[in-house]
Amino acid sequence: MASTSSVTSSASNNVNTSRVTGLVSGFDTDTMVEDLMNIEQLKLDKLNKERITAEWKEEALRDVNKTIKTFRDKFMSVLSSDNMYTSSVYKAYKVDVEATTAFGISANNEAVSGEHTINSITSLAKAATTESASGVSGGVGIKPGQTLEEFALTQNLQFNSNNQINFKINDVEFTFNKTDTLNKMLTTVNSSTANVTMSYSSLSDKFTISTKATGTTASLAIVNGVDGGNAFGTNSAFGIEETTKNGTDAKVNIDGYDVVKTENSFTIDGITYNLKAQTTAPVKFNVTQDVASVVSKIKSFVTAYNDLVGSLNEVVGEEKDYDYSPLTDKQKEDMEDEEIEKWEGKAKSGILRNDASINHLLSELRASIYTKVPGSNISLSDIGITTGTYAEKGKLVINEEKLNAAITKRPDDVATLFVATSTSTDKTVKYNESGFIPRMVMSYTSYNGKVDFNKIDENINSYKNKIDEFEDLMAEKEESYYQQFSAMETALAKMASQSSWLSQQFG
Repeated sequence: MASTSSVTSSASNNVNTSRVTGLVSGFDTDTMVEDLMNIEQLKLDKLNKERITAEWKEEALRDVNKTIKTFRDKFMSVLSSDNMYTSSVYKAYKVDVEATTAFGISANNEAVSGEHTINSITSLAKAATTESASGVSGGVGIKPGQTLEEFALTQNLQFNSNNQINFKINDVEFTFNKTDTLNKMLTTVNSSTANVTMSYSSLSDKFTISTKATGTTASLAIVNGVDGGNAFGTNSAFGIEETTKNGTDAKVNIDGYDVVKTENSFTIDGITYNLKAQTTAPVKFNVTQDVASVVSKIKSFVTAYNDLVGSLNEVVGEEKDYDYSPLTDKQKEDMEDEEIEKWEGKAKSGILRNDASINHLLSELRASIYTKVPGSNISLSDIGITTGTYAEKGKLVINEEKLNAAITKRPDDVATLFVATSTSTDKTVKYNESGFIPRMVMSYTSYNGKVDFNKIDENINSYKNKIDEFEDLMAEKEESYYQQFSAMETALAKMASQSSWLSQQFG
């Protein structure tokens, strides 16, 4: 049956030809061309499936990297509260102290167990400070946003011949115009190398200037400029005379020893003191090893490690369902979204099955568990951390009693076992001399180096280019088929015309 068609090739938007077909032959040309093109479509579908599979694999590998990164960021970053990459984690101390509001206290990994006494705190460290002698506005209050000129209208601030005020604080010279605001003056002073804080309180109606540092080494020197107006000095508009003074030191007696410090917070022998108030009443405190907190952190780490190993093993061990492959666009047209999602879920299964790089990473992690660390001469198994059954594929099991004993008796060795680092430039030596966690970091880094996402992207782009080229070829081939059928129709029409003419001649 003859047909008239306007065909746009599914393979290319570059071909859009109106065709008259089958007028003489009666053939269904469109169907015949479609059948011929189905063979080419199968080749195109194969390329698309390979591209989609490559994209799925890249997505799966990025998920693996994200899982590993999450673990590293949590346990191997100094910015994380769960960081295990520091020796202080494995040698922790706690402080039991009698009830007091005079001071706070804590201990780090350099502390030594023992009982101590703070006998007295006779003074706290203070900054050198001066303030307005009385309310500068008489209770009216001032607005820091007003200009110095506006301030002068009510506060008797006098300017020099250049309509400026000038003064020095700790040998830093300041000059302000009458059009400058009080806010600008305060901000400029506070951000300068004078290392002071100047402020105004609407509650007290006073200006205050204090050194940022405390102790007797903190000095405050205020001098009004010669012909600099009357910001400070006699008849000061800010109510502050010229002055030179120093702060005060903290003085405390610990275990019978007098201690003088320029700050109220300081550390001695791994014990940090935070003085808050004077007291003459002795307060005892006891420093003991905090084994429970160390065990708790190691247990949390091992649990997360097992989750990571389990996740990686699941990825490389997942079965591949060969009955499912990526869907073509035409197949999706006949399916519901839920059906597509389920199909693709099965098609993605086992996408990283037996992945060589992940398997190598898992192998390295398992090997690092059994290797002793120089300097501690112990392995994880020596402190009660061992691998489970073969079926658990490298997951760790903790003997808590053995771990408690190791941390109590050999905290330094435990720390070395976990976080020892090597300065060697030889990769093998560096690995062997490092602790369990640095070895993990090296294994993760090595794994990341083997997964080249740039190369994977290049491969995917290569598929896309091949597909584009093949679609163009399909469009050309489809047009060629139509041209051949058209030529056939033309030839048949000519033959029919000649036959008719001959018939007429012999009629």
